[in-house]
Amino acid sequence: SQAESSNSSLQQQLEETIATFRTKIDDVAQGTEDAVGQMARMKKTLASSARRVAVLERENKELHARAARLADNKAKLEGLCRELQEDRRRALAARKHGPAPPLGGDDATPDGKPSASPTSDGPADEPVSPHGASDAHADTGSGAPSRAHASNGAAITGGRE
Repeated sequence: SQAESSNSSLQQQLEETIATFRTKIDDVAQGTEDAVGQMARMKKTLASSARRVAVLERENKELHARAARLADNKAKLEGLCRELQEDRRRALAARKHGPAPPLGGDDATPDGKPSASPTSDGPADEPVSPHGASDAHADTGSGAPSRAHASNGAAITGGRE
């Protein structure tokens, strides 16, 4: 009977050990399920974040392009304002001092033929430059064409290209 009690004790220890292992296996399985669920949530978050990053990068690129266009437009407008101020300054100076006399001081050319009227290049009310062309058609000195010299609808760049 001692063998039976020893056998019974071993059987009970074996059952306890098996129950302990089953509990540990269930705990590990539950932890694995939790980890798999967390990984799935993290994958969704990662995909969502990747889409958001792509949208933000595109918006950033568009905003930088817009800022560059605005800076270019600002520079063009500043150039046009400077040109307009110079044209206004010239017009005020011409109004104050009167139109400049043609070169040579009289209506005759060196070969004795009558010269063309200094205002024949433009309307009679425009100030005349010393070169015989009206100020509205004169070079602005900025290296860029004035509004009067812009042809075929070309945009005025204010000296920038």
